[in-house]
Amino acid sequence: MTPFRRALLAALALLPCLSPAAPVGAVSGRVFHPARREYIASAEVRVEGADLLAVTEQDGSYRLPAVPAGSRTLVVTYTGLPPARATVVVPAGGVVSRDFELVPAGAAAGTVQRMDALVVRSEREGNAKAIMEQRRSMNLTNSLSSDFFGDVAEGSVGEFLKNVPGVDVDYVGPDARGPRLRGLDPQYVGVSVDGMRMASADGSQGTGGGARSFSFDQVSVNSVDRIEVNYTTSADQDADAPAGTINLKTKRAFERRGRRIAWQMHLMANGDHFTPARDYGPGDVRTHKFRPGGILEYADVLLGGRLGFVLNISESSQYVVQSRVDHTYNAAATAADPRPRVITGLTFTSNPRFTERFTPSLTLDLKAAPGLVLSLSAMYNHFDAYIDARVLTFTTTGRAAVAGDGLNNFSVINGGATLGLSTNHEHKFARTRTVTPRFELRRGPWLVDGGLHYSISSNQYVALPRVGPQTLPVANLTGLSLDLRRSSLRDVDWQVTQTGGAISRTPRTSSIPGSATICALPRGRSSRRT
Repeated sequence: MTPFRRALLAALALLPCLSPAAPVGAVSGRVFHPARREYIASAEVRVEGADLLAVTEQDGSYRLPAVPAGSRTLVVTYTGLPPARATVVVPAGGVVSRDFELVPAGAAAGTVQRMDALVVRSEREGNAKAIMEQRRSMNLTNSLSSDFFGDVAEGSVGEFLKNVPGVDVDYVGPDARGPRLRGLDPQYVGVSVDGMRMASADGSQGTGGGARSFSFDQVSVNSVDRIEVNYTTSADQDADAPAGTINLKTKRAFERRGRRIAWQMHLMANGDHFTPARDYGPGDVRTHKFRPGGILEYADVLLGGRLGFVLNISESSQYVVQSRVDHTYNAAATAADPRPRVITGLTFTSNPRFTERFTPSLTLDLKAAPGLVLSLSAMYNHFDAYIDARVLTFTTTGRAAVAGDGLNNFSVINGGATLGLSTNHEHKFARTRTVTPRFELRRGPWLVDGGLHYSISSNQYVALPRVGPQTLPVANLTGLSLDLRRSSLRDVDWQVTQTGGAISRTPRTSSIPGSATICALPRGRSSRRT
């Protein structure tokens, strides 16, 4: 083939590229859910018959550029809602606006519906936003709405996350502390709010903790709209969390239309002290065990839709009963003592506590210019756990001092028992303050965002000797002889009778039904059931 023919064929191949392009325009608008009075994020807007797709932002807005001019059909899809269709005429070189309202099936305005069957759909509706974000995510992510599991006791994020597959939560007593992802310790999990890492001063507490571990004492779920659990780390996340990250997304006013005022009042009580009257504990004073709490949320959009704010204030208080009995066994049977197992120690722990949490949060969003949004988020969390621990420990000098079966009905003879007593009265105060100014600038398909993040956390354990001594004057009472009985191997209703020892001239019996502790004290001292 001659050079002339090669040049001619190349020119013919370039002719389609040199032909004038078809005229195009753009389509923009917002997607709204009238039943919830919220703008819908992560909804998919498609041009029917063309490979054009847009996903709505947090305020429900979308934009489809480069749409062929002429009459086009748009289709909006969202999990749990029927698709919405509309036909628009796209002007060449111009922009046409089209808003959508996604209405649940059979809920058309002004019509009366006949119910055929009652189907509970709260889980699907309430979690649809999180499901759409999960579909949109480029990472291995589990995204959940904060109302997915209903009301969460005490507003703890840990109590919410423990129900999520693949997430484990470490506990210290009744308090959910550090999260575990993929089996790794909490110190390898990052926790953030709106993509910004939060400070935590409680990393050394709990199993698997470390200097970098996050504690759920530092945040409340009531100020959170949805939670993302990322099992992989992307480029926009810190690289010091190899187990994954947990991102808490706060509530935004631009996601709703109009004013919203919501409030909730509640009482929390424990079945062991289910009475409105005052009763002993924690400490040596009578207190109410029905603990009040509440949530107030106020959201509005002002200045013609340019300024939005969300104010959330939550407070909770609960009474927690912690009581347990630990048994120490000796399983070294001998020819002289063939019993396979003998109890050589009993520890009775009573640790009731009050747990209180107060969390106000404020989020401001300002549309300063077309495509430019300035935001400010502020959050304060105060956590107070009043701890009143009392421990009663019986130990023996060994299996030789234990007469009888050694399990249900036995005696500690020849003064071979020791009684140890200890107390601990203190408050655990945890405070976290977070302030985050941010900006988002959108130009066509491009998004530039940034911000500053200030987060400080403090944690204190404060002893309060006014409610009782930190340690008893007599730490251990030795040389005791005891009779111990309980109903069966599965029961903890121990009956302890002192039969000998320096502190008693006559036998006395103490009933210890698991949650109670009654101990014999020297003459001149009083005993109190706690």
